[in-house]
Amino acid sequence: MARYKPMKVYITLWDIMKSVMVVGIVVFLFFRGDGLWAKISDTISSHKGGGLEITEPILNRIAENAVLLQNRANDARFKRLEDKLEDSNSLALKIAKEYARKTDSKITTIGQVVAEMKSSFNTQKPDKYIDKEKVSRSYDDIDIKREMANGEELPVGWVKYHPALKGEDPFTVFNYPLEYYTTVIRSEKDDGTFSYSVDAYVENNYVKSSRGKKFPVHINKVNFEERLISDKRFRFNPRLALSGAINSKNMFPMLNMSLWSYGRTKRDMDLRFFIVGAGLFSDSGTYGAFAFSPVEYNLGNHVPFVENFFLGPTIDFSTNGSVGYGIQFSIPF
Repeated sequence: MARYKPMKVYITLWDIMKSVMVVGIVVFLFFRGDGLWAKISDTISSHKGGGLEITEPILNRIAENAVLLQNRANDARFKRLEDKLEDSNSLALKIAKEYARKTDSKITTIGQVVAEMKSSFNTQKPDKYIDKEKVSRSYDDIDIKREMANGEELPVGWVKYHPALKGEDPFTVFNYPLEYYTTVIRSEKDDGTFSYSVDAYVENNYVKSSRGKKFPVHINKVNFEERLISDKRFRFNPRLALSGAINSKNMFPMLNMSLWSYGRTKRDMDLRFFIVGAGLFSDSGTYGAFAFSPVEYNLGNHVPFVENFFLGPTIDFSTNGSVGYGIQFSIPF
């Protein structure tokens, strides 16, 4: 009966040094990567020239009832606007906070549009109706119209005055149901700045003569603020990824899975933990390989073109009995 021979595993000093260097790079990028990349980005931006660095909100008036607000996320301004809305007992803010509490979500944007109906009442000569049979039913009929910013007249109601009516209120007033519209469109640039396009108008679809017409409302002030969401946490987050491993002997593709992650969301990850994978490689034949990595760091936060690109140390075991140490890269689904 053949005796079992234990497999001999040889680990060179160079293999150990490579693994230590990879772990050191990952740890350095995790703690210092954001600041380093910010300095590089600022240097590049300062040499581009012609760009607009937004440090405070910039409001551009396009028309009486249309503006464009350019801004950048700022926690301090966000908090001031949030406090202002809270002091004014904003129902929208109360609803948003309650929803965020129930769904474990975050309020990322708050805003307020202040507009006024800049107009003047037109004095008109009343139409008189005289009832010859019963004088008390006679009245003066006055249409109430407001001249809007674009020069057009918006019908807002009518008044009937019964001069001969005794013992009752001689005035009958009717206000047309007006419809107020505010349109807000958000845009975001790749440099982190964002803009809000806002327009406001009123319609009177109750009266046939004004049905379908848009009467502009003067926008006095627009304020939109966004907060920088940086809350990150560990979470159980199984996720598959296409990957590849490079060691001192081979380079081969794999499919791997991580069990935990650290980051803002399940998709916006900074780190992946406990990654196991399997793949194939050729070395005088085709062999299977099984790899394990304790942690991978997302270089996609700093490298252009790829949003999620993870790198970390790995140890792999192949079916031909060899053991390899090196690095692996992953792109999660």
